[in-house]
Amino acid sequence: MKYIGGKEIISYYYESVYKKIWGKSKLLEPFEKFLEFLSPEKPTRILEAGGGSECSHIKYVHKIPSEKYVVLDPVLPTAQVRALFKKQYPFLEFQKGVLEEIPFPRDYFDHIKITCVLHHVNDIFKSLQEIRRVSKNNCELVILIPTDPGFLNSAIKSVFTYKKINKISIYPADLIYSLDHRNSIHSIISVLKYVFKDDSIKFFYLPFFVKSINFNLVWTCKIKIRK
Repeated sequence: MKYIGGKEIISYYYESVYKKIWGKSKLLEPFEKFLEFLSPEKPTRILEAGGGSECSHIKYVHKIPSEKYVVLDPVLPTAQVRALFKKQYPFLEFQKGVLEEIPFPRDYFDHIKITCVLHHVNDIFKSLQEIRRVSKNNCELVILIPTDPGFLNSAIKSVFTYKKINKISIYPADLIYSLDHRNSIHSIISVLKYVFKDDSIKFFYLPFFVKSINFNLVWTCKIKIRK
């Protein structure tokens, strides 16, 4: 049997499977809109952490920054895609990088958006520390992540998502998610509470607003930094 690493399996998923499953999906649209609703009215510098090669959240942004909107991701869109986005959103900047080492100085951003990325980072503790480092005093953070492995989230994946993936993927869906979602929602919340213990934190559970990881699909959080 030929040896293959977890990184290769994840790369295969995003290159050959992900767009076919999620490319035209509107599942996250109401949650993305809610995240924008939580965002401050007049930001100066925005960081979108883990914007992805498709910059999927930018189309929901209507609270325009006065200076810049930085999309940070290890994989940037192609030059052609970046040019199209820049034409539509002149304030947009693209920065290659990871959350564990954000390439910006301390106290730089007054608003940070984090969408569906904290499950994937290699070092969740360092990532959240870095996010706080580049946040100015009174910076507002908004975070959205799926409630994986909550009951409702897992049930929907088993009934719908896994079946779709298994039809077209050479690797089983449960293996892909095990490798790709290395940080559980419970671990993320525990670390987040510690890193931001001196700040103001509000949790939201969607779509049912019942305070439960198991009976919602998405967990969102709003943090106001106090330095």
